[in-house]
Amino acid sequence: MTKNPMLLLGKNVIVTGASSGIGLATSRLVCELGGTVAMVSRSEERLRNAKKELPEDASKIFPFDLQKSKEIPDLVNFIRDKVGPIGGLVHSAGDFAVTPLRVFDPEEYRLLYDLHVTAFFMLSKAVCMKKNVDPTGASIVAVSSVAAISGSEGLSTYS
Repeated sequence: MTKNPMLLLGKNVIVTGASSGIGLATSRLVCELGGTVAMVSRSEERLRNAKKELPEDASKIFPFDLQKSKEIPDLVNFIRDKVGPIGGLVHSAGDFAVTPLRVFDPEEYRLLYDLHVTAFFMLSKAVCMKKNVDPTGASIVAVSSVAAISGSEGLSTYS
């Protein structure tokens, strides 16, 4: 009998945007595959509601605003202290903005960029630190929108 390479037995996986959508679905899948999920999202209330859908012993919530990029290493260290070495990261947190170029606002763009890109790199860097990463390795996934490949009117800052 061959071992299923998709099993996450004994793995701790951080999932951002875990209170809804792709992040919540990913959190469910981590649990189904035998892993423990560290659910990250801004809203503690929404995280608590989402956690009710998951096995109690296979999920923990960590409310955090990923736009506070300088605090991300502390978040990952805290998660590591609570769940153990990190064996995976799925960054699915995101926000959507329809912004025609004529009303482009650099501050709004910076917020989107920090959430989608800066947070991903800061999370990846922190997960890969020797003190945080699972000794058997870790997988890192960034979820992107199809709009990154095929843009649409008004989505220049989002895409």
